[in-house]
Amino acid sequence: MVVNVAIVGVGLVGSEFIAQVLATQSKKIAVLDCTSNESVANYYPNWLQAGFHVVTPNKKAFSGDLSLYKKIKEIANNKPGSPLVYHESTVGAGLPVINTLNDLVNTGDKIVKIEGIFSGTLSYIFNNFSTLDPAAKPVKFSEVVSVAKDLGYT
Repeated sequence: MVVNVAIVGVGLVGSEFIAQVLATQSKKIAVLDCTSNESVANYYPNWLQAGFHVVTPNKKAFSGDLSLYKKIKEIANNKPGSPLVYHESTVGAGLPVINTLNDLVNTGDKIVKIEGIFSGTLSYIFNNFSTLDPAAKPVKFSEVVSVAKDLGYT
């Protein structure tokens, strides 16, 4: 199957973008959003309504306003013909957590308990804030968070 990929940026996301992509007359279109921008994520429902699939590591649509998440899930509902949303890299430090859990539930398994740190950012912060080395110099939590931000953790 051939899928045309439209890569978006902060400046090209709205109705003009949809019209330009639809003008290609391709039946299969995937929008690739590699931003970390909330205003871009807010367009996901529009793209999905237009029949575009969405592939993204952008966490904004899945960790912010619950109504946005619900709109996305309502449109991309895994029913035949529905557009797909792939956002696996937005959780669990990029581990394939979402599809694995969905597959387990969809095949009849019952998940009783999940434990762990599923955020690369939190893992970095915890590992650098608390140490088992008694000789380690104490560090302020705010300093660790600031360093994590400077390193690009979200």
